[in-house]
Formats: sequence, structure tokens, C-alpha cells
Amino acid sequence: MLKNQLDYGAVYAKVKALYGKRLKQEDYDALTRCNTVLEIATYLKEHTCYCEIFNKIDILSLHRSDLEIILRNEYESEYTRFFRFIDKKDIEFIKLFESRMNINEILKFLLLFNNGRQEKYQCTLPEKFLENYQIAYDKLRSAETYEAFLAIVKPSIYYDLFVQAAPQKDGRVDIPLLESALNTAYYNYLFAYIKKERQKDARKNIDVLLKAEIDLLNIIRILRLKRYYKIPKDECLVYMISNHYQFGKDLAGEMLDAPDFEAALSVLGKTPYGTLFQNEPEAIWDQKVQRYEYRINKKIIQISPPSIYSIISYLNLKEIEIHNLVNIIEGVRYHMPKEQIENYLIGYQS
Repeated sequence: MLKNQLDYGAVYAKVKALYGKRLKQEDYDALTRCNTVLEIATYLKEHTCYCEIFNKIDILSLHRSDLEIILRNEYESEYTRFFRFIDKKDIEFIKLFESRMNINEILKFLLLFNNGRQEKYQCTLPEKFLENYQIAYDKLRSAETYEAFLAIVKPSIYYDLFVQAAPQKDGRVDIPLLESALNTAYYNYLFAYIKKERQKDARKNIDVLLKAEIDLLNIIRILRLKRYYKIPKDECLVYMISNHYQFGKDLAGEMLDAPDFEAALSVLGKTPYGTLFQNEPEAIWDQKVQRYEYRINKKIIQISPPSIYSIISYLNLKEIEIHNLVNIIEGVRYHMPKEQIENYLIGYQS
């Protein structure tokens, strides 16, 4: 406990200070009332923690894409600044944290690969993340065969899973099955690391966060399988992430045995997550997961002792904030009503 206080005490104070400067409800209210990208940039420059980066540029010449790039670069810069303060013993955890982004990036490529459009792929990972890996993402777009893809991703810790996911007769990768296998491996790596954490409170909080996240991802997967596909229960269960918190294979099996989708939702009502999905359109299911994660990350910053997890939670919240701003920019671009834009914001009114 004392060692973590010494290692992360100062940076934890910085996390708390930056968290205090986050966008508040009044900021989101003002931003969603903007009518142009210029108005958004002007507000960010004059009233928010983003003033420093906007003071360095001519906002009158900004286009929508420029503004999005500036915001994403700000996340990368903040990540890089924190990376300098991370204790050597926690570098392994940071690499695992980054590997989730690598998983998403590779799955994005494979979606294009399945449709023969791999040449359309563009890497969106921040440069700092790319420096820590030996995967040549820029070469993926020229991978015309799965064997060529495997050669590029060979340095990945998930390489064996990519080998096992090789396309069968139809030449397509079973992406949902691969995603489940990758997520299971990712969480197993994280839990193995967290077991070494000496701070009981920090270990408990991050353990709850990850297991609840797994539960929600599994619930959404089961609901979609139940609604759209007539697949035997045993085959459906292989699409679940192995670890769980309060939603295991028994409950999943009971949902899959239900005669229809509504009956499956009734089974879900027996769990602490039941009210999250009742009377909610599928379009916002993923947002439900993000909102739950937002609350847990916020809690870790507010009550957990100084540790690497405080930094990760802050970066998670910062990423959500950047995503919110991008959604506002897109909403203004397409002249969406204020109320409709607000539906896409995570952490709004909290």
C-alpha cells in the first residue's frame, strides 16, 4: 500500500485534478446547442480544458475531420504523458490494456477481409501504441490471403488464436467466434495480472469492473443470438467469454432455452442486469455497457487508492469524452436535434 502511495501518489493527484476539469453537464448542454463545427471549436477553446490545444491553431480554418483528429491526438498526448510516470512493474498491465485496442483494430481489418475489401483498411491506432508492438499494421491492406495476414500478426500474443480461426471452405473468418476467443484470452491475461496486486481495494474494484463488463458483453451476445439466429444452445455458448461475475453459463443456457426473445428477457430479469435491457431498443444496448463501465471507472477514480488502475480509469473516461465530442460533431453536421444527440452521449447528466 505504502509503495503504491509513493509510486503513484503524485500522478494520482494529477489524475484527480484532470478529472475535475472534465466536461460537465453544462458543457454538453452548450455543445449540443451549437449549429456549426466552428461554434463547437470556439466553445471548447473559450470554456473548457481543451483551450490550450485550440489556442495553438486557427479555428476559422477548421473542418469537421480536422477537429476530430485534434481531439483524438489530444487523447494520445495525454496517454503518452501518463506513460512516463508508470512504474516498470506495471508495464505488463499497460501492454495488456493496449492489446484490447489491437484486438479491435485487427477485427476491423478482418471484417474488410471477409468482404474482399482489405485494401480499404486504414489503421486508426495512436502512434504511441504502434511503437510498443511489432505488428506492421500498414501492411495489412496488402494481405490478399489469410496466410499473408498471419505473417503480419505473428508477433501478437494472440497469434495462436488467429491461426485457429483460419477460414474454412467458404473462405470467411468466423469473426464472432474469434472475437469471443480473443476476449476470453484478453480477460484471462488481465485476471492473472490482477491476482498479483497487493492492494485489496484496488484489486477488488478492477476485478468487479472487468467481470461486470464480461457479463454485459455476454448478455448482449446471447440476446442477439436469441433474436436473430436459430443456433443450437451448445453452439451459442461457445460465443460467450469464459469468465463471468453474476451471469454464468447456467443463466445463459436458461435464456437460450426460453421459447422466444421476450421470455429470454424475463429470464434476464432475475439478474442484477435485468432492468438495463427491459423496454430498451437494441440500438442502445452497447451504450448500456459503456454507461455501466463509465460509472465503474468514475468510482475507481473517486474512491480507490493510488494505483495504475486510477490512471487506466481516467484514460477510459477521457476516451469516452473524446467519443462524446465526436458524436456531437457528427450530430451537428447532420443537423440532428439536441435531444437526439444527447442520447449518444455517455456520462451525460452525471
